[in-house]
Amino acid sequence: MENNIELEKIILYIENVRKSKKISFYKIAKETGLNRSTVQRILEFTTKPELGNFLLIAKAVGVEISYSEIK
Repeated sequence: MENNIELEKIILYIENVRKSKKISFYKIAKETGLNRSTVQRILEFTTKPELGNFLLIAKAVGVEISYSEIK
């Protein structure tokens, strides 16, 4: 459950950055090769993203995702 909360926080952050930069779902879709509706569903929490798609969207918005080793 905690992992879902963290994922939601990260997606919300990406969505806030997207809005502040006025980047459209269409522009992200064009840059990532994803369908516009897929991008929108991920950023509106109506679908859980695959890791690869999530990272593509983050990069398109200019958000760097890093992780530390899990022990």
